Amino acid sequence: MREALDAGTNRPIVAHLINALIHLIGAIHMRYNPIHFIRCSILCLAGYAIFTPLAPVTVFGQDPKSEVSSPPNINHILLEVSDLNASIAFYRNFVGLRLKSQSDWFVMLESGNVGVFLRNSHWYWEKPRTGGEQPGLGMYPHFEVSDAAAMVEKARKAGYRIVQEPRNYDFGTEAFIADPDGYTWAFVSPPKAASSR
Repeated sequence: MREALDAGTNRPIVAHLINALIHLIGAIHMRYNPIHFIRCSILCLAGYAIFTPLAPVTVFGQDPKSEVSSPPNINHILLEVSDLNASIAFYRNFVGLRLKSQSDWFVMLESGNVGVFLRNSHWYWEKPRTGGEQPGLGMYPHFEVSDAAAMVEKARKAGYRIVQEPRNYDFGTEAFIADPDGYTWAFVSPPKAASSR
């Protein structure tokens, strides 16, 4: 019976034991005092609610496997830009990407692992931008660099817009800089090692 019950759900036996314990304690206390039953039920449910986020796999079983055998790679990011030469100056000269190829309407650059492609024409299926509409709104790709604060100073000297000054977090230092078209990129550097004494 227990095996049939477990086979019909994604939850392992731990979840069924917790559920059975709640019902057993409730039945005992219901017989003697309904107030105790209510208090006990609240406590059991609170414990279950706390336990579930801490160990969801234990309560609900393993996450379902993805149907894809391996996740796809990101080949490149394509940006629509207004001036290819200004964008090349930003991405190659300032950021340090490698220029792979260039035509009068299309440029291919690459970072260590992902391409950044530039195109100076508009896709026919995309709605025209209104004045002041920020390109790439809601998407903020991140470059990993050795020193985010130094990149901000370099950007300031080059005249690029600093969207956010460097801030320190547990994962390192993060700053945001806009390219000539207003695409906002984050620059992240790992935390500096504590100085040895």
